[in-house]
Amino acid sequence: MRRLRVVRTAVDADASAAKESYDCARRELREFKESRDAGFIFRALKPQCCPSCDEVITEQHRRETEEQHVCAVCGTPDRPQDEGLVVAQEERLVTEVEEAKSEWETQDARAQSAGQDVVDQEARLLAAERACREAEQAVEDPNHTWRPSVTASGWRPRLKSCAVPRSWLAKAKKAIMKSSRLLKPLRKI
Repeated sequence: MRRLRVVRTAVDADASAAKESYDCARRELREFKESRDAGFIFRALKPQCCPSCDEVITEQHRRETEEQHVCAVCGTPDRPQDEGLVVAQEERLVTEVEEAKSEWETQDARAQSAGQDVVDQEARLLAAERACREAEQAVEDPNHTWRPSVTASGWRPRLKSCAVPRSWLAKAKKAIMKSSRLLKPLRKI
């Protein structure tokens, strides 16, 4: 049982890391698109004056800066961007987002499966322990009446009353001891 919990913890950590990677990839794509869109907007602006000193930008100055491919406000050279490079970069980021999402979904499914495995094993262990206690009680008390009950494996018929010979009790005790030895490894999982 402990091993299953350790595995579940590791799988949960993998799912968490995959989710973080997916969030990071989505964030990078969003930032790229916002930067690209802001660049389009700001390059299309035709400022009338400098935002820092309120110096008027004349039409002649604007034409000169456009011919030289520099900013009309600060004089920094424009960085012409190849449209093909921009599209390729966006496609790469979209692919990274899709891959990260797929990995996250896979890891999340593994985490849910590991969680269900732990729950199933705990239920089996409890059912086996209950059956062992009932069998031990029956061996100790030969007049014990057994009733049918539902176990992890389904309906199990039981004896209605016991006036059992001692040889049967010895065999039952051996079976209980054997089942106890079989349960010990299950408890360690």
